[in-house]
Amino acid sequence: LAVNIISRLHRAGIRVPEDVSVLTYGGTKFSETVYPTLSLVEDPLEEIGCRCIRIIMENRASKTPDISNRSEIVPGKIIARNSTAGYSGKNTD
Repeated sequence: LAVNIISRLHRAGIRVPEDVSVLTYGGTKFSETVYPTLSLVEDPLEEIGCRCIRIIMENRASKTPDISNRSEIVPGKIIARNSTAGYSGKNTD
């Protein structure tokens, strides 16, 4: 989607990142191959998977499994590339 947005902005005469910054969510195989390279919020998929397995194992081991709604925050990481301007380069984690 972000690649398509950048293409449409270019056709409209809008420069990325000089006029508008574009940030995508989740890794994409095209993020480093397009121009400008896409800045993104990277999903920590391995950490999410590990947490899911841990929760499943805890529930299986429990005599009274907790099957209620559960919420956990797994922070993503900003990968700053050329599609965003003015980013300090500091990660959010």
